[in-house]
Amino acid sequence: MQLEYEEVPGDGNCQYSAISTALKRGNAAQLRQLTAKHIAKNPQRYGGLLQAEDETVEAYAEKTAKDRTWGDHITLEAAAQVMKTNIWVLREEGIQRAARPEDAVSTIIIAYEPYHYDAIHAPRCVTRWLEGTAKTRVGIEELRVVAKRGAKKESTGQTSDQHQRGNSPGPERWGVLDTRTGASRRRDILHEKSGNPTAKVLDCRGERIGSTKRSEHEQEQRTLHLTSVNVASLRNRLDDVMKLDTDVICLQETALTAAGQGETAHAMKGMCGKNRYRPMWGDPQPGRKKEGLTSIDIAQRGGLATFVREPRTVLGSSLDRDDATPEMNRRWQHTRVSVDGKNLWLHIITVYCPAGEAEEKRRQREQLLHHILQKKVRELGNVPIVVAGDLNTDEGRSQELRYALHTGWTDAAAACAMQRGEEPGPTFVRDNCASRIDYILLNPIAAQALKGCETRKDVKGADHMTLTVEMDLGRPVQAEYPKIHDTEGNPGTAAEADGRGRRTGA
Repeated sequence: MQLEYEEVPGDGNCQYSAISTALKRGNAAQLRQLTAKHIAKNPQRYGGLLQAEDETVEAYAEKTAKDRTWGDHITLEAAAQVMKTNIWVLREEGIQRAARPEDAVSTIIIAYEPYHYDAIHAPRCVTRWLEGTAKTRVGIEELRVVAKRGAKKESTGQTSDQHQRGNSPGPERWGVLDTRTGASRRRDILHEKSGNPTAKVLDCRGERIGSTKRSEHEQEQRTLHLTSVNVASLRNRLDDVMKLDTDVICLQETALTAAGQGETAHAMKGMCGKNRYRPMWGDPQPGRKKEGLTSIDIAQRGGLATFVREPRTVLGSSLDRDDATPEMNRRWQHTRVSVDGKNLWLHIITVYCPAGEAEEKRRQREQLLHHILQKKVRELGNVPIVVAGDLNTDEGRSQELRYALHTGWTDAAAACAMQRGEEPGPTFVRDNCASRIDYILLNPIAAQALKGCETRKDVKGADHMTLTVEMDLGRPVQAEYPKIHDTEGNPGTAAEADGRGRRTGA
């Protein structure tokens, strides 16, 4: 049995996109507005579900109606009521019923990874069984049995009510409307005859088993080029960025409001050439209105984005949300990119550290670097991780960066320069002053895939150089992790290091 996995954009509207895509009705914007109106009209139903004690249903509904506002358990329940559909959510351990309206006329499955939803297209035999079961949780193994039984009945012609309920067509006719492009696409998830090159398939263990339209150059996809650059306003330098011949682009200081992000994404679609990228946006920057200018033109400094060249698969993008340390918000972005179209994922963290030499700015930088290079690594586990961005500091001034480089992390530029018998060059030049404050750091697993690193001036008008690494992720790797600071921030026992960010003997 196979469930077709279809990604939706990670733009803050993913919950609504996943539901409308799975239903094959409407779009995210329409569903968002319907959901917000439904919540506003039913304060007694949803008032008790609000997490903030001082928040009103009216204020929550108003916030829900705004584009790019993340969905939660309340909006999921409300969307199910509006669309009259049962909603099941697929996780690693199986599927769980999330909403069951009394007047439901259809059943859908959506997938949830941390901070992101995607759509699932399931055979009718599965959704019909889910409609009748009293269970709230179903394991993958049980789902496999249900699908095999349904497929056997369909092959012998024993099912006659495939199209009697809901809006989901039978498995032999998948005329799907792509809510992103409006193009009609044909699919058959049971026989893997898909016209959608970005669709993914899950096997019965819940694992992604590759595109339904396999690339003829699958091995080439294991070789990945990643570029990082501080663009200091993406609107002014989009043309140069789109000309970069690389697989992943990590951008800092995009300086775009929410409207600016939408405008830029639209401009990217209209650009010709071999490089077509899927943008994964960080939080939009606040804008200040000024007479004669729009808020897009004067967005505040900062902002992140990660562009992934098609047809590589992206598994969502998450942002930092930490109310205890608000100064770190909008400062880093975590994106997962498929290397082989199967189950090999590269974790990419784009970061932009606070600038300035004031004591408070230094403290914030150290706190952010500790959070990413130590705590985040522990959360992700034994996976290849790349941290790329403008750190606004260097090894000599940052204790956290120095400790990370001496306990397993690799500074890509320094490691490759050392192999050439050189010193790494500056990455930031302004007023005849040069410094190296931009880095691409690799954890021990990712470092084993490093093939090379270049520093170039590819983006005109930017003060920062572009850093590009080449990685061969087809190489076998062994998990080895740096020590983690204890809760007091004290370093553990440091491994032997040669001072260049490369472990001795690596």
